[in-house]
Amino acid sequence: MKIIPFLFIAILAASCDVPQRSIAVTELSNNSQNQNGGQNPITGSGDGSGNGNGNGNGNNEPGFEYCTNTTPYNGQSIGNFGLCRHSSDERRFKVKFASGSTSGTCFVPTHRLNNGTSYKLGIAECVYNQANSNYYMTLNKELMPPYYNSPRSEPINAVMVLAAPAVNSYMACMGAKEAYFLTASVGNTPCCLQAQNSPMGLKCVTPNPQCEQAANAHANSVCTQFTQAYSGQYKEVLF
Repeated sequence: MKIIPFLFIAILAASCDVPQRSIAVTELSNNSQNQNGGQNPITGSGDGSGNGNGNGNGNNEPGFEYCTNTTPYNGQSIGNFGLCRHSSDERRFKVKFASGSTSGTCFVPTHRLNNGTSYKLGIAECVYNQANSNYYMTLNKELMPPYYNSPRSEPINAVMVLAAPAVNSYMACMGAKEAYFLTASVGNTPCCLQAQNSPMGLKCVTPNPQCEQAANAHANSVCTQFTQAYSGQYKEVLF
């Protein structure tokens, strides 16, 4: 059995804790009751044998007994893939690709809101995937201020799947609003009234309300650039 580790591909790690940024995703998959599963962190089996089956019965892998050995999601340039979540651990997933990728495919844990927008909860996990191979991953949430000893409280109810070349632009979109607060000012008053170092870099913990409108406009511009430049290179899967 060939073991293929998940890779950390260089990304823009700007975080967006207080002034959160969300975007509308137009390439949304259907939610499925059979999309459960997952197992070991950052490793994958490359034998292509599969561990589920078409009806979700007879699968003995703990945590994703109902994960089917199919690739129901059409990721356009990513190709068809299947994504299952562990039945008792929201962070753990199993993925299978119908086709390989030499540039890589990345996964970001997200939280989807009722208004159809979503925002990231953690960093990307990436893999140079092979066709008909199963991979396992753990998508961890960012730690929360002020002590950074506990993860974000929002549940992971979706995963953004992206072609690796689209990751930096997506992360720039997600961090655009906070990046604006950290760098802009109104007259002599900074848009970030109080900043704090964190494991993910500098965070604005007290944004200036006077900068809210301009920050939103900046974030909308950055996110529009992402959706236009990388249309067909990302897909969000709901759970």
